[in-house]
Amino acid sequence: MSLLVFSCPPATGAKIFGMAEKLLVADSFRVRATEAQPALVRGWDRHRARFSSAVKETVGQLSRTGTVPANDAAQFSSERIERFLTESAAAISGYGEGMPRLELLLTTAESVSSHSEAEPGEAAQDKAAPGETTAPGKTVRAKLSLNCNLRPLPPLQGTQAITATRALTAGEYRADPHTKGPNIALFKELTEEAGGEVLLLDSEGDVLETTTAAVLWWSGETLCRVDNSRRVPSVTEQLVIECVSELGYKTARATVTPAALAAHEVWVVNALHGIRPVTQLGGVAAVPVKEARLERIRQALDTTWQPL
Repeated sequence: MSLLVFSCPPATGAKIFGMAEKLLVADSFRVRATEAQPALVRGWDRHRARFSSAVKETVGQLSRTGTVPANDAAQFSSERIERFLTESAAAISGYGEGMPRLELLLTTAESVSSHSEAEPGEAAQDKAAPGETTAPGKTVRAKLSLNCNLRPLPPLQGTQAITATRALTAGEYRADPHTKGPNIALFKELTEEAGGEVLLLDSEGDVLETTTAAVLWWSGETLCRVDNSRRVPSVTEQLVIECVSELGYKTARATVTPAALAAHEVWVVNALHGIRPVTQLGGVAAVPVKEARLERIRQALDTTWQPL
């Protein structure tokens, strides 16, 4: 389903070519169905809030840079986004178990006007409207839309092997690493190149996240999470940290290198699989998991399912 917020249509008689679609913001999560509830999501309220905040921030940036007109950007009000989320929740509930993705998309299209050739003795005049760029006879127009991508549920995994490590420079990111969406394609490419999950590092060699999940590790009875803002804020990580605290364990923020990480019990967490203990780090067996502790925290995490 799609809620089209605004569109800049081509001029009459124009020919369209070279359409391109870019994912600006995304938020995905596992949907679980029971006899009592057709659709449950862990931390649904937080996924809604993260997506809404990222959409407003991204649209604001596009407006400030002139990529979209300010009047069109203003249509992305909190009320409009909430309406989209409410409509999406209904569609997701009707679909049932799956892995839907909420999306903010930017579609651009080049058009060539049938009147682009100037008459003899006249100069062609191409004037760009807000949200457009022009070249002689050509105009590039932009369209923003909110979309709910209904997708089937992938196979679930209880553990995870980390195949490789990869340091990322600021220039390699396709957008702000704090926003989920623009770097999904990059992370997918890295995963395919490595043939499995990749541990991402910052320019100083410290752990950031993996290509699909947040990284947690145990230091004694303290659960640690990465102290770095150059990564996506994970809803599942927040839920796990809260569950752990409520169970009486300590938590901490810290930096860690891959070598130091290998000395600890490591978990990767995301909205699809929940908690997955890491079994291998770069081909080397990881520290064994404490099964009783893991099961206790998984049971606590299961209390965070919310109906849509």
